[in-house]
This record gives sequence, C-alpha cells and structure tokens, in this order.
Amino acid sequence: MQGVRILEKSGMWVLLTVLILVASSSLIRFVTSPANPSPDLANKQEKYDSMQDAKFRSLFESGGKALQKGEYADALANYGEAEKVLPQLNEEQYILLKNAREHIAGLYAAAGSSGEAEGVYKTILASTFRDGAAHLQSGQLESALGRYQDATELTEHLTDNKEIRLIQCNKATVETLRRMGRLPDAVNITQQLIDRLQSSADEYDPAIIQVYMQLAQTYQMQRDWEHLEQTLRTSIALCDTMIAHYGGRPDSDNPAWMTPVNEDQLLYALIDAYDKDGKTDEALATAQTLYDFIAQHSTPWNELQPHTRKNVAQFAFQIASKRNLPDAMDTWRQRETIEPSRPY
Repeated sequence: MQGVRILEKSGMWVLLTVLILVASSSLIRFVTSPANPSPDLANKQEKYDSMQDAKFRSLFESGGKALQKGEYADALANYGEAEKVLPQLNEEQYILLKNAREHIAGLYAAAGSSGEAEGVYKTILASTFRDGAAHLQSGQLESALGRYQDATELTEHLTDNKEIRLIQCNKATVETLRRMGRLPDAVNITQQLIDRLQSSADEYDPAIIQVYMQLAQTYQMQRDWEHLEQTLRTSIALCDTMIAHYGGRPDSDNPAWMTPVNEDQLLYALIDAYDKDGKTDEALATAQTLYDFIAQHSTPWNELQPHTRKNVAQFAFQIASKRNLPDAMDTWRQRETIEPSRPY
C-alpha cells in the first residue's frame, strides 16, 4: 500500500493558502521564454523585462518621494503598485521594497503608531510569502528559502495571530527544505518551533498538533519509523488531551473542533508506520483503536472523516492477509461491510 500522507486531507492553513493564491494569481502573468528561444523572441523578452523594470523603478521612486514628504500612506501605495508590476522580484527589487517598507514601519513605531507599524509588517510578510511562492514555483529554491526565513523573522514584529503565522512560516520553510533534500534541517526547525510553542503558547492550543503532524510527515519521508512512531504517539496523546478539555463537539465554536479529524489521520498514519516497520501486532491493535475512535465520534448520519471504519477494516484486513493471520483476517473481513449508520 502506498505511504499514507499525514496532511493530504487536512483543511487547515487558510491564511497560508490565501497568501499562496496571491502568488499564484501573479504567476499567471509571468512571461517565460522557451527552452531554446529564437533571437527575435529573446530580444522581445529582454525588451519586455526592461520595460517592466522601468515601471517598477518609476513607481518605487514615486514612493521614495512621498516618503521624503512624510506621506507614508502614499509611499506604501506606490510600493504596492511597484510590486504588482512584476510576477517575481529579483534580489535587488526584493531588498529595495523590503527595506523601504521596514523603514516606514520603524517610523510609525517611533511615533507611537504601533497599529500602523504592525499593518506595514503584515504587508511585508504577505509580500515575502508571495515572492517566496513565486521563487518556489519556478524552482529557485535557495531564494525561496531566504524569503521564508525572512518571513519567520518578520513575525517577531506581530502581536496578532503570531503563533499561527509562525506555523505558516514553518510549513513553507519545511516544504522548501524538503524539495532541497534537506530533511534533517526540516526536522530541526520544526522541533525548534514545537519547543517554542510548548514554552510560550496555551497548553490547550490545538495549533501545536499541526506542527507535530508536519514533523511526522518529514520523518515519514525519511522512512525513520522509530521517530515517526514516537511523534505520532505524542500527537495522538495531545489530541486526546484537547478532546478531553474542550469536548468532541464538531462545531466551529469549539477551538478543537478539527481535533477528532486530526486524530483519525494520525492513528491511520500510525497503523501504516507500524506495518512498514514490521510491527504487525501493534498495527492491528492501533487499527482497533482507530475503529473504536471513529465509532465514538460518528453519528448515525455522519461517519467521522477522512478515514471511515470501512477504510480501517480494509487496511487491517490487508495487513493481516500479508502476514497470513486467519483469525484477524476473518475479524476484519466481516467489518469491511459495515455501513456508517450501523453501530460497530
């Protein structure tokens, strides 16, 4: 069976998705050259790039003039328009915009306008994510990583939703490191974020579960079954703690309303990890745990997702079949026919 991707069905990370969508909309306008352009096409591309750069510099200079007059809002508006001209910033353009905006944020902060300063830092953060996504999309991994590392530093200036933004930065940085094949580095920065959240965040903040899931997925990619299993067990215990604290109500007023879904994913991934690690007894015992958990958190009208009891039974039957365990095969074969509206 193909490896279970721990986060593939998760509906989280809304803010990060929005930022990446902004980048994607810009990428639609990106003009790329063919692999072997003719001299005429190459000249046209060079002319187009030169025109776009001239537009960028004109708008950036207008922003600088507004800044000199103390017209900060107009300066920021011009910088925003300059950024829109280009689907992807080169290093010089990126640094120019970032430094100019940070200067204005500092001026606001020095004047006691903390709200305005934080708004500028949020703009820089969004810009950094947008450009990071563009560089990641075009395969420029080093520059993408640099953008996401800058974004992590920028979050230190924020007070609003700081933890979730740190988690977004970690997710983007880890994705880039994975593409670069730097899986140990991805593990290290995720563990650092877990340590930080454990020492500073609310102990009942369910957001930390997402970071553990991120760490587990990296271990999964490394095929490091020992650390994967340990991370999954820790994550599952955290889910149980959150559910016990907040209750298992599947409504948006419950801060942990997604936690049963997360635990479903984590338990399923743990079955897969035990199976791949040759721990058949543990895999089948975890399948039973998940089967019971789904029954507990389902209703006659709605089976817990993303993995239903039937999915679990099919997976467990497959594991038992590979090991030629007749009793287990019979047990799970009977459960494969379960209907969501029926008790187990």
